[in-house]
Amino acid sequence: MTEFSLYPSLDIVNKRALTSKSAIEITQRKGNEKKEIGSPLDIAFTYQNSGADWIHIVDLDAASGKKDNSDIIISIIKNKNIKMKTQVCGGIRTIKQLDKYINAGCSRVNISSMVFDNPKLCELILKEYGDKVAIALDVKLVGFNYQLTTQGWNKLQGSLCSTIEWLEQCGCTRYVVTDTNKGGMMNRPNITLINEVLKMTNKPIISGGGISNLSDIRTLKSTGVEGTILGQVIHSNKLPLNKFIDEAKVLNYAY
Repeated sequence: MTEFSLYPSLDIVNKRALTSKSAIEITQRKGNEKKEIGSPLDIAFTYQNSGADWIHIVDLDAASGKKDNSDIIISIIKNKNIKMKTQVCGGIRTIKQLDKYINAGCSRVNISSMVFDNPKLCELILKEYGDKVAIALDVKLVGFNYQLTTQGWNKLQGSLCSTIEWLEQCGCTRYVVTDTNKGGMMNRPNITLINEVLKMTNKPIISGGGISNLSDIRTLKSTGVEGTILGQVIHSNKLPLNKFIDEAKVLNYAY
């Protein structure tokens, strides 16, 4: 079984690192309370000192089309004292924006809106960039069907099933699947959603949203996903990152 990886999330709004819940609420215009957890660089070092191999960096301003925090993100990617691999997402809608991160040394870039706004460009990118690019599937249950969302989860797009069918034909190498009703809520991962996606593809899947305790990553590991993003649960200090890292090591050893 594939080694299970953890992706502690660095959520950036207006050049500051916020808790996932606060950042999401601001992006979705559901609140304006900015609960800061520190400077982005300081938080990156905190994750690294806790033993993280990856960092998941989210530009929430760019995702919602407001601003751009790419200068801060690139400074983290290029920092010689940061040894973690980087996964970046949020507002990447052109090859120029994608190349900016790849050329800076980003390990992987997640794209989302481009799938719907410019499908031909998305298809080209998947063919040209291979494992350097993953597709972020931000999903919302509408009635009895899962729909994709973009623009900071503010805009509904096509169906999950038909989108994955097309992406499989385009050669997508990895999916990052998030239930938007779980993001920042610590209300358990949507295992039903994960299992549905697992039936549609044999590509690696990273789960996002809902982690509340150590048993959640045990459950996710058992499904066969490649890893999960950790946000609010570590930002709120409910459980420190190093506890999740230690648990993941145990799980990987056991399997």
